[in-house]
Amino acid sequence: MNAYDVIRDVHRIGSPMAGTVSHRTDLTILHGFPSGHLTLDTTSEFRAILPFAHLTDDHKSFSPELIPNVGDRLETVVFNFVEDTLYLSARPSDLKRSTIQEWQDFYAYVDTLSPGMEVMGVVERVEPFGLFVNIGSPYIGLIDIGHTAFNRGHALPYDNSAWPQVGDRIRCVLGYVRFHTRQIGLGWLPD
Repeated sequence: MNAYDVIRDVHRIGSPMAGTVSHRTDLTILHGFPSGHLTLDTTSEFRAILPFAHLTDDHKSFSPELIPNVGDRLETVVFNFVEDTLYLSARPSDLKRSTIQEWQDFYAYVDTLSPGMEVMGVVERVEPFGLFVNIGSPYIGLIDIGHTAFNRGHALPYDNSAWPQVGDRIRCVLGYVRFHTRQIGLGWLPD
């Protein structure tokens, strides 16, 4: 199972996950940011890491006293999954019920989508890296020039003056989901 499938189906971002601290690295401060992590024993089959930077909402308010001890039980949420490792967060803002609900709402919407389905949208913003498209959902669509291999549509022309412009109604295909930004990855289907 690849990382995308794990984040989509197994350990969804924003999902609560409790664990017990089994290991703690040394703290270092790099460019004003705390570096190091805790390893947690959880119910997951994957290794679970809680970076020290994910213990507070503001790195400026970080202090070594925030770091839990080995044996402490923690409430966290899933933040990412990379190279067979779950990255967790215990930031107060990530643990808020409203934030968890926002993630649940996003995943509920994503569950209604099927890769390859066609949608109509209106270009809301043009950026050097692609187009932001309103597809009539609570979440914005993005046609990204860097994701043409799996967006299921056509690449935007090399000359961005030939791209659809703000206000243009365009046909798109659902290619993938950009979970961390809660965006819908689209491919362009030119007429």
